Amino acid sequence: QLAVRFMRKIALGGDAFTKVLTTTIATAGGSLQLNEAQAEAAKLAGYLPRSVGAEPGNAAPDQPETPEAARGEDDRSGQFAVMLRPMVERLTAECARSIQFYQDNVGRKVEAVLLAGGAAALPSLLPQLNKSLQLPVRLIDPFAGLTFANAEVRRLAEKHKARLAVAVGLALASAPALSLLPQSVKIMK
Repeated sequence: QLAVRFMRKIALGGDAFTKVLTTTIATAGGSLQLNEAQAEAAKLAGYLPRSVGAEPGNAAPDQPETPEAARGEDDRSGQFAVMLRPMVERLTAECARSIQFYQDNVGRKVEAVLLAGGAAALPSLLPQLNKSLQLPVRLIDPFAGLTFANAEVRRLAEKHKARLAVAVGLALASAPALSLLPQSVKIMK
């Protein structure tokens, strides 16, 4: 059983990672300049699109676009990792500082690190944190123990679970100070 004893929100998150991806990128096919929406899609997919008009994860049916397919001649997933490396390193350093702060001030050992938020699902983040922190690092699963109306809803929720952790927590609160849920949803909980 895991108990959360200390939590710190690190302001270096998804928006900062998305911003990095809006810089001009030199690729084998020419330069690539993503707008914020395209950069957000690339961040969630874990690789760069082929061109500005193409969105990661939304390829034509005759050309399925997966992280494996993105490792083609232009090595878009490699470029993706290189672009985000400084941000991943900064986030890793902030996590290490938080762990040190907790251990110094509370006198207890940190046993694991749990991540939530859109940037938590970046392909290079978990391995980097595991290696640098030398602790188990896991994504929070806000849907553990929940049932879904159907398999399609579960698939969609699982795809975005790192981003939905806070929303699910707020939705399940028994007496929130502010609830945006309709009364029918509250009754069904």
